Amino acid sequence: MQQSLHRNGLELLTFPNELLVEILGHLSWRNILVVRRTCKLLFDVSKSRAIWVSLFLRFSREGTVPPVLDRPLKRYTVAELENIVLKRISSEVRWAHSEKPHEWKFRAQYPSDEDCVLLLDGGRWLLAMFQENAKWGRVYVYDLDGKACPKIIISLGIEGRMDQFNSWHMDADRDLNNDDSSLSFTLCLTSTYRPADDLGRDSGSDRPVNGVYIYRLTVKGQGHNAVLKAHKLKHLRDSQLATDDCLVYSVALRGEYLVRYRNPPNPGSIMEQFYTFEVYNWALSNNSVHYKACVDGIHRIQLDDNPLLLRDGKLLVFSSPVVSVYDIANLEPSPIGAVDIPTLESYWQFTDFSHSHQVHFSRPYRDSLASRVSVVLDNHVFGFTIPHDIQKNPSWQQLSESIFPPDELLYCVGINKIYFFEESQLGNGKGTVKTEGLLWDKGEGDKGCFLSELPLDLPVKHLSQRQFEPPLRPWYDDVAPLFDESSNRIVTFSNKSWILLDFAYRQPQ
Repeated sequence: MQQSLHRNGLELLTFPNELLVEILGHLSWRNILVVRRTCKLLFDVSKSRAIWVSLFLRFSREGTVPPVLDRPLKRYTVAELENIVLKRISSEVRWAHSEKPHEWKFRAQYPSDEDCVLLLDGGRWLLAMFQENAKWGRVYVYDLDGKACPKIIISLGIEGRMDQFNSWHMDADRDLNNDDSSLSFTLCLTSTYRPADDLGRDSGSDRPVNGVYIYRLTVKGQGHNAVLKAHKLKHLRDSQLATDDCLVYSVALRGEYLVRYRNPPNPGSIMEQFYTFEVYNWALSNNSVHYKACVDGIHRIQLDDNPLLLRDGKLLVFSSPVVSVYDIANLEPSPIGAVDIPTLESYWQFTDFSHSHQVHFSRPYRDSLASRVSVVLDNHVFGFTIPHDIQKNPSWQQLSESIFPPDELLYCVGINKIYFFEESQLGNGKGTVKTEGLLWDKGEGDKGCFLSELPLDLPVKHLSQRQFEPPLRPWYDDVAPLFDESSNRIVTFSNKSWILLDFAYRQPQ
């Protein structure tokens, strides 16, 4: 029997390489890695481009969030394609790695708060703004795949020219309709500040300066030589906010839409505060006319700071115990300074969603029929499905039967999985990161979370970690981790510093 197997194996090696590539193309990724260890011929065949292109396309179709590419697929080398595929697979299956994790350290400064730290899609580029007066109006970029120090990517030229009354926020979204072959993002910066004189003293004006800045961020170059460049698209000036009491608290951007969350002028006591979402179509707006509308009358105590924007022109507002859905696809123009701004009414509401903790949600997933998002409300994970057609009713489902204690654990929620871990265990390499798959019912009895081996317990010491040094300390200690699903990377605050966790196996170089 053994002689027969040996003979058959030798006969396999007599096949033309093209046929061997075809055969290996039908194997699983595990079997391909096993076969390449048998002999040099099969090792070389297993490195064929056709095999790894096929695997990449297969996992891009099966996975909910495909990898983010910074150039067309044909311009990737075979080694780069293999690395992308194995990193993506290894972040969702069990793997053993006993070597010391790869650690990088970055020199860093202090961002102002969590709204001023962003991890762009793809998990490579981290953006931060800092609380120091001399650095306000600057955006710094960190290359998490490199060892370079942070660089200034945007400077508004107002450093040191404002008093302590200021508020800055930013959000970004990947460009999906970009005709250029390079990877690009749209970045929104919102500012509220009161000018100071040349010595940094209050200028005496009680009228803050408000504005919205829109930038295009583009990846130039390839691989480790890539850099992120910024180009300003628009600066939308706003003359409507006119008092010290009126501040913007957060901003969200998706496609051509952005939303600012702010309090009204002279808000009074916290028990009387009702807040406003300002919704814009930034692509149509200019310095004469804003395409905008408002969602008013939301009580501060019931409201979660971050609304959820969907790319097809929908807005979800979480105001316990109601989740309201708004159609923002057809905003009307309003002259700058207009008093009567159109007010939006929700076209659908989910009721009985009382929650005592802040809402956390995944990046929206969009297919041809609907947008879907996973949402953590207290101790449960729910899935909301919002059809593109507003004539069809939105729906929700519970995605996880498990209950975990959010007060004791940090967690990151994706469209089809959730990570949770103890903050105190990360800095010293102890403990584990637990994962759980989220099971969606897609409406036709077809249940699936697109994952193969969840739940998993991943030892922290086996994860690639890179620590920012000196500590990239947030303004508040209670900061939600930054999570990028396409790369399965988390940037989180632990032991007075920021740490990058890479959940994919890093192949030896």
